[in-house]
Amino acid sequence: MGTYYLCIRHGLTVNARVGLNGFLQESGTSSTHRTVTTPVDRFIVPGENVLDVEILLADTKHSGAYFEAFIGKYDSPEERVALFDWLYPDGGPRATSTADRPALIVPMARAVPFVVPPDHPRPVWLDAAKENVPTDGSAELRAPIRALEDALEAGNVDGVVNALSLRSAEYTRMERFEETKPAAARAAIAQNVRAPFKVDRARDDDLVFTPIASGRAVRVTRRGGGNAIDAIRTDDPEVTYQASPLLVRHEGRYQLFS
Repeated sequence: MGTYYLCIRHGLTVNARVGLNGFLQESGTSSTHRTVTTPVDRFIVPGENVLDVEILLADTKHSGAYFEAFIGKYDSPEERVALFDWLYPDGGPRATSTADRPALIVPMARAVPFVVPPDHPRPVWLDAAKENVPTDGSAELRAPIRALEDALEAGNVDGVVNALSLRSAEYTRMERFEETKPAAARAAIAQNVRAPFKVDRARDDDLVFTPIASGRAVRVTRRGGGNAIDAIRTDDPEVTYQASPLLVRHEGRYQLFS
């Protein structure tokens, strides 16, 4: 069973925002041609799924203005097995040249359904209860954020491993790469957490908790959209940990999912 990937390509002048079953995958820039390819097994479910696409900005007269999304497997460079393959504005077969391509209509928002085979594993968030969490959070919601910050600040490898245990377990279970296996994941964390981090902690009232995936998960950001977690390793400012993580309630408590 291969890994499913989401591949997004868009042309110059196009600013696209893309979500998958409520999980943001891309919020791009219009200043360059852009290609994003990322494994998405953790975000797709057996049966019906939805890709949400917003074209926020584009020069409709630019010959390179297009948006393409592909979801499927790359079993080899020659074998691209598609669940979903969509080009906007064509919406179907590829144009033979940019001159033949219809002009984009912007802004555009569309929810595009696609189906995943029933034998795909259920991601952990799919079985979480739907909750209507307060946007200003609670001690319970902040706990996994603070636990990771504490571990980074102390240079505590075991603490970071524990704080990220659900995320690591889901990578291992769903995406099955060698580097996601527990020993390899721990070695990568140990390599990064070789020294304490200086953590720029957000105040409690500066964190924003946004329910997603019908309330089964929660995105954490700072007010204004900045990263909820922002840390720099004290011996090497080139090594950083910056994230606006996802939380999922699992085994009775909120844990870091991504």
